[in-house]
Amino acid sequence: MNFNLLTEKWIPVLRKDQTTDWISPDQMGESDIVSLHFPRPDFNGAVIQFLIGLLQSFAAPETEKQWKKSLQEPPNSSVLSTLWGKYIEVFNLLGDGPRFMQSFEELKAESKPVSYLLIDSPGEQTLKENKDFFIKRGRVERLSLPMTAAALLCLQMNAPSGGAGHRTSLRGGGPLTILLEGDTLWQSLWLNVLPETEFLERLNFCDRTLVDLQYKFPWMGSTRISKSGMPTEITDPVHTHPLHIFWAMPRRIRLCLESGIGKCSVSGAESELGVSEYVTEAYGFNYKGVWQHPFSPYYFDKTQAPLCRHPKAHGVTYRHWTDYILAASDKDRKPLSSPALVVQYARTKRRSEVCEHRFWAFGYEMDNMKAVSWQEYRVPARVFPEDIEQRLDIKDGITALVSAAEATISVLKSAVREASSVSSDTTSSIFYQETESEFYIKTEQIVAVSGNSEKQNAVKQDWMNYLRREAEKMFDALAANFDITQGNMKRIAVARKDLMSKLYSKKMLPETLGLPSEKGGLNV
Repeated sequence: MNFNLLTEKWIPVLRKDQTTDWISPDQMGESDIVSLHFPRPDFNGAVIQFLIGLLQSFAAPETEKQWKKSLQEPPNSSVLSTLWGKYIEVFNLLGDGPRFMQSFEELKAESKPVSYLLIDSPGEQTLKENKDFFIKRGRVERLSLPMTAAALLCLQMNAPSGGAGHRTSLRGGGPLTILLEGDTLWQSLWLNVLPETEFLERLNFCDRTLVDLQYKFPWMGSTRISKSGMPTEITDPVHTHPLHIFWAMPRRIRLCLESGIGKCSVSGAESELGVSEYVTEAYGFNYKGVWQHPFSPYYFDKTQAPLCRHPKAHGVTYRHWTDYILAASDKDRKPLSSPALVVQYARTKRRSEVCEHRFWAFGYEMDNMKAVSWQEYRVPARVFPEDIEQRLDIKDGITALVSAAEATISVLKSAVREASSVSSDTTSSIFYQETESEFYIKTEQIVAVSGNSEKQNAVKQDWMNYLRREAEKMFDALAANFDITQGNMKRIAVARKDLMSKLYSKKMLPETLGLPSEKGGLNV
């Protein structure tokens, strides 16, 4: 039995008329497809990277002019199927030969439930200690082949630490991904594809002899076992083709096909073939060295080595904008972070296309081996001036807006704790959500007045006044639910007075916005 990911209609999509359908990859250019439509958001995130990887691997344009033409006139099914026609065998999910993202060698370990493919499922230790309080055992017993393929992709792309020898993904456990998102599926894919020469140069493709399939698609050759003492312990970028970055395979897995009608635990659909178990062994590809995936933003450590960003507690919000979408630097202009390569390229080379679309950030928030949450965030795409000094001025202005929001949240949370003796973990995320629309209005104003410090200071002052009002409003809303018995009303009143005093303190503006201190302060 075989199931090929290039020829089967295994990808659920949503069309413009709001109907759902199943397509094969060669249909991705159909103009009425709006988006992927898997029943899990992490599957959508994994499969859209799979499709972009296909295009970058087999259909990358030679020039930016060709890229623009294909953005407006997507290739039809016949063109795409021809482009990857001779690589069909590389994408067999099942069968006797090499299997997509699975171990080249047969594995002899005991089989595990297919639920372990899902990053948010409880692991063996959790089940053994009876700690599966929130994500219960037994909820996923069988996966259809489409859902199995998506789960396998998702695990290999996001693999967290899984015990001794069970390797993390090329970007570490639960990496943050940022892509450009358009109004159709084709736009969301093609906006993230680079011209072939540009892609190879930016990923420093040095050794032009690494063209065999195994250097691009690791399952097409023997696994580089990473057990201690073995000569193939480390996989470094210089030992592979740059396209390997889309097809990295840290986990050694072999799926176990099951025949007989059964219901998929994720999609709810019944099928004759499915997967209930798989075999896995440790010490697969161990991705060490300086890898920079084109879909992830990075920050730099003290040695200037790039480290992949990961979603943090309370979600991705506009406070991450300067780090994730713009490049951040210290006061000496030393780089502290860089956006994803596809974001950088689009902002500089595709300025007219970028402003019509969005940036889409997503990924798992991880706590070591445990998935805490799946996070998604969409932010309007912005085009900034080409002049470097003007762009730096804008970035500094936007950074100041974010700093003011962070400082406001800090004093708000302190007041909430003072009033109720309870830490409100949701205060930050709610405040960011409530102030998000105004933040983007203010960023537009910062861009419009760049180079004029007086007008930029006025925008900053308006933003600070707005934050003060929102903090006061939120405190009062939260206070309505506090325990007001046994004299707590006095404590709430004291906390509110302290909040207002800090919000209007003389040092609030110079510390957060770089503005002159206000005369006096607020008498409360």
